[in-house]
Amino acid sequence: MTPTDAEIIDRSRHEPDAFAAIFDRHAPHIRRYLERRLGAQVADDLVAETFLAAFDKRQRYDRARPDARPWLYGIATNLVGQHRRHEAHRYRDRAADTDEHDHADRVAAEVTAWAVRSRLAGALDGLSAEDRDVLLLVAAVAVTISLIAFGQVPSDGRAAATPPASAQPVTDAVRLLNHAARIARADPTSPPRPDQFVYQRIEQADGNWRESWLSVDGTRDGVYVDHDGRERDVPGCRDGQAAVLEDFKIVSGATQPCMPNPAYLSRLPTDVDAMVAYMNAAEEGTPISYSPRMLVWSHGMYVPPLSRAALYEALAREPRLQVVPDARDGAGRRGLGITLSTPRSGSDDLRDRALVFDPDTFELLGFGSYAITAQSFVDQPRQRP
Repeated sequence: MTPTDAEIIDRSRHEPDAFAAIFDRHAPHIRRYLERRLGAQVADDLVAETFLAAFDKRQRYDRARPDARPWLYGIATNLVGQHRRHEAHRYRDRAADTDEHDHADRVAAEVTAWAVRSRLAGALDGLSAEDRDVLLLVAAVAVTISLIAFGQVPSDGRAAATPPASAQPVTDAVRLLNHAARIARADPTSPPRPDQFVYQRIEQADGNWRESWLSVDGTRDGVYVDHDGRERDVPGCRDGQAAVLEDFKIVSGATQPCMPNPAYLSRLPTDVDAMVAYMNAAEEGTPISYSPRMLVWSHGMYVPPLSRAALYEALAREPRLQVVPDARDGAGRRGLGITLSTPRSGSDDLRDRALVFDPDTFELLGFGSYAITAQSFVDQPRQRP
């Protein structure tokens, strides 16, 4: 009988050479995935990095999961994000050298562009309308980042007076949300086990931060840890009873009636119509809801990929959508922002309420008031990925 991936990885803990079988099984699939995201040249390097990272993490692999491919896809996706952020930083670093680019450099670049134009047009013509749409939007964001890097866009992130025509889709909130939804639907992250915890670190614009470890199914005790070292216990709800808190700490032996509050929101709708109905019916205090002026998304909660996609598609139907082109999340990371309403007064800044998306990956970075800087599934409180 052919051994499962879990069996091979388990054996590799004591026989490292056994891990080569995991590479043989899955490397072609991972390479195709990376090549579609970043191109063939980069894919070759990241395949090696993916399996090197997997080998280093094999001691923590969940043996209850016989197929390791979703796990490998997750590692590869993280590397894609790191690579894109590195490239964006590299472009910005090059801004200091722009004075060294003389006229000959620009002429050479223009000649190269003309040489590849016909091949590029043919390649675009061969794509479906949907795939071509995504490609052009990604290209538009990349153009915007490059212009920022070379000083052709103001430092506050607003577009120049006459931006390239290809950059226009970035200003369309509906298209941005729909593309974010497509990226979310392709997210290969596997659901966590019920006995695990959602780890999340958020950072606020004032420099404060908070880490949380909340029970996936809501039955186990979790904890919040603030930047100043203060901790607050989060009692799990088991058999209708939860521990009582005193000064934010669990009181031994004392319980009270409860309802489980899962941190992994597996019961959220995955269909856009159902999500619209859910959001319209959601009351204040639920993990995700509309308020009259903004989207409310509770700290520490994890929205599964398919529900996240449905949420973005539901927001795309909102008539009050606005794009905030110079948005920054609570950690100061620049992104593409979306809000649901107009300011109530001159002092009401739309950026404070914006959902901020990564301009490269279209993944949610956080909000104007806070940033999600780390998120993962772990086996116990205070464990970090």
